[in-house]
Amino acid sequence: MSAGIRNGQPLRVSTFRGAFSVAARTIGVPALHPHELRHTAASLAIASGADVKVVQQMLGHSSATMTLDTYGHLFGDRLDEVGDALDAAREAARRRQTQSDLLPEPLPRVAPALPEADLAPNDEGAPISVSAGQSPFFDVYPRPDSNRRYRLERAAC
Repeated sequence: MSAGIRNGQPLRVSTFRGAFSVAARTIGVPALHPHELRHTAASLAIASGADVKVVQQMLGHSSATMTLDTYGHLFGDRLDEVGDALDAAREAARRRQTQSDLLPEPLPRVAPALPEADLAPNDEGAPISVSAGQSPFFDVYPRPDSNRRYRLERAAC
């Protein structure tokens, strides 16, 4: 039994090259090299909008730099596309703004969850405020680590 693809063995280069040469002559490009198909695939992918990382993965390059070094000149043509896309996004934002100017003022989605702060001054003249998670009874039961008045009273004793 001989080695070959039908027996689950790797395809020999000579077998592949012979079949490829016949196919190349059939399509009218007798000097076609298999590696040229790789470049064609990369070029078509870039022209279809594939980004550098997709082409890198498709070709098995070790880095995007390697892909850009080889095919970077094909990405340069896309600056006009980026400019057109930015213009379209700006125009869409203007249309949304114009439409929202014509609509009535929307209602708030959620009612305020926290009560309004008591801004009446305390004994020291500073406005009273309550932080999230702080007890509203902090002046009755002061916490020694955060209440200035409590620290001053303890220092005076």
